[in-house]
Amino acid sequence: MITLLTLKTMFNKLVLLLFLVVVVPASAEVVTMEKHGNLQIVLPPGWQLKSEKIKSSGYTLTITSTTSTNSNCLISILFPPMPMSLNKAGIEEKFKASCSRFVPDSVEGKIDLKEFKLAEGYGVYASFTDASLVGKPIQAGDYKVMTTGLLILNEKIMAIATVFTNDANGPEQKLLLKTVSSMKLDHAKSDQAKR
Repeated sequence: MITLLTLKTMFNKLVLLLFLVVVVPASAEVVTMEKHGNLQIVLPPGWQLKSEKIKSSGYTLTITSTTSTNSNCLISILFPPMPMSLNKAGIEEKFKASCSRFVPDSVEGKIDLKEFKLAEGYGVYASFTDASLVGKPIQAGDYKVMTTGLLILNEKIMAIATVFTNDANGPEQKLLLKTVSSMKLDHAKSDQAKR
């Protein structure tokens, strides 16, 4: 038999479950890249994007928290002069060569390649924990973990993303990697820009 107390307990659990499931919606930011069209990136609540043009070669995007979290993300959007191949093996080889210098001073001692989940294009990343900072207190602006990635969005647009956090498995790390993975080109705007 269901009592009033049981119904109240069930109701409270349902309310708690709904509270945990409901997520504050993220906002899609748009970076206008002139003749290269628009780039959309989804920012989680509590994070902001600053975009700065790098002469004719691309843009620098800085993603920072509006709270006091000690993490951030830098993304360089680049327009190489020659079309790039979307060959996965070639991208992975270039990436490994570019970040091999981080291996000797890292806790990982190797490149543990992971794939970004992109709507289009291909991207890979790896995390490196600074062995000299392990066990030390967190200091503002000094990060224990650097995650670097290479993304080829199409044959004319590439991105280099660097996520700085203090825990390779922490919530900020996951949030910023998801943010990087959300990047996509607005093809309608790209097509108009070509005309």
